[in-house]
Amino acid sequence: MTLKLGWKDIGYQLNDRVLEVLEKDLEFTQVMPVQKATIPDFSKNSDVAVEASTGSGKTLAFLIPVFEKLLKLKALDESWSPDEVRALIISPTRELAFQTYNVALKFQARLPEFGIKCLFGKIPDQHEAAKNELNSKGQNILITTPGRLAEIQKDDLQDLKRVEFLVLDEADRLLDSNFQQEVKNIILKLPKQRRTGLFSATLSSQRLDDLIKVGLRNPVIIRLTKENDDWGTKHAVPATLSNFYKIVNCRVEKLVLLANYILANKDLKVIVFFNTCDTVDFYHKLFAQFVKDRNTVFTDYFVGKINGEMKQNKRLTVYKTFTEKQSGVLFATDVIARGIDFENIDSIVQIDLPQDPNFFIHRIGRTARKGREGTALVLVDESEEVYVDYLKQQLVGSLSNLAPTCRV
Repeated sequence: MTLKLGWKDIGYQLNDRVLEVLEKDLEFTQVMPVQKATIPDFSKNSDVAVEASTGSGKTLAFLIPVFEKLLKLKALDESWSPDEVRALIISPTRELAFQTYNVALKFQARLPEFGIKCLFGKIPDQHEAAKNELNSKGQNILITTPGRLAEIQKDDLQDLKRVEFLVLDEADRLLDSNFQQEVKNIILKLPKQRRTGLFSATLSSQRLDDLIKVGLRNPVIIRLTKENDDWGTKHAVPATLSNFYKIVNCRVEKLVLLANYILANKDLKVIVFFNTCDTVDFYHKLFAQFVKDRNTVFTDYFVGKINGEMKQNKRLTVYKTFTEKQSGVLFATDVIARGIDFENIDSIVQIDLPQDPNFFIHRIGRTARKGREGTALVLVDESEEVYVDYLKQQLVGSLSNLAPTCRV
């Protein structure tokens, strides 16, 4: 049983205004294990590499030290400018950057001296417009994506010479082949005298070693697993998650099972994962009609989709709508599998097994967040049954076979 702790029990005295944001504005009075383990070291003078389950509170584990450090720096620095970036937070996806930005804004009402800016997507076509956007006041904290930051540095529009804090959120994703070189180039251009934090649900030793060589100095390694807290197994799967699989004969059986599953759980919020944008589009169109034909059964039920081929504004609109709904289904690719904190997701269904096994952890981590209960179901073709043994041995530990008559 985990001992419940308050913010005064973490071994570090938080600034009164930061504490007011946590307890009064966010109404967070209980400290999560990852926050207790991370905040003291990262708020002082240590680099950190943190592996903890999705939904365990990692965003506050790095945002609190950022504000704590900036408060102290501003008090000591007579030349402090609202135009200088002092904290840089890099996320692999636009949705995650936007989500982190919204959490950071919660602090701004009580800490108005710090500007916060979130940049993602393509830089405006006109160079002068880009210059005005990037060099405007109010960006002591810059939250962005690797591609956008690479464009910023390429065009020399943003001065990052005063960065004191670097955070890589979903760090293992930032270190894969799509982002690795961009991230390394960014790190090499930043001041060496800074604090760096890596945060992820899955942080491989090889990628961690690669990044330590580039940009970390004797980091404190923090791994929260079942052996040292109640949050999960070797890869920190939430303990409140019920994890199931079912062997199926063909794609048609998956389709029927999904239809029955949605009918049986029409009062819940469900995310269904696929590997390609085309399958997301197909299933979304099919089930939108399925729900429409049963409008007397599905009351105010939302059917949405998110994939990487959609325009950013559309993706954010779907994200916001699904978050606000009490029930519904969202068909998606892995573009939302990492770090996105949807509100009160009851269940995850995987129609396709992820091409990268680590994404299994991230997908199921969209539910059972922050101590809530949740359910995950993966439908496995007979030819892929060996994958189940791999998952049990290497990733998630507990994975139960779903009986044919069982309603999850």
